[in-house]
Amino acid sequence: MSFRTDIGRLERCANDEMMQNYVDDTIKARLKGESQKERQIINELKTRRVDKDACSSAYTSKTTTEQ
Repeated sequence: MSFRTDIGRLERCANDEMMQNYVDDTIKARLKGESQKERQIINELKTRRVDKDACSSAYTSKTTTEQ
């Protein structure tokens, strides 16, 4: 009886792993292409908080050193 339950658990784990691999492969396939890169950039911009003062000071220091 214990052996059968262990086999059942192994089968469930194998099925879960196969399903997870299928899902991962499907996601990877859908994420390919330029539109995915655009979405990734947009999501990074949405999640990242940019200090505007730091950006503007970096820009002004860069332009003053170039002149």
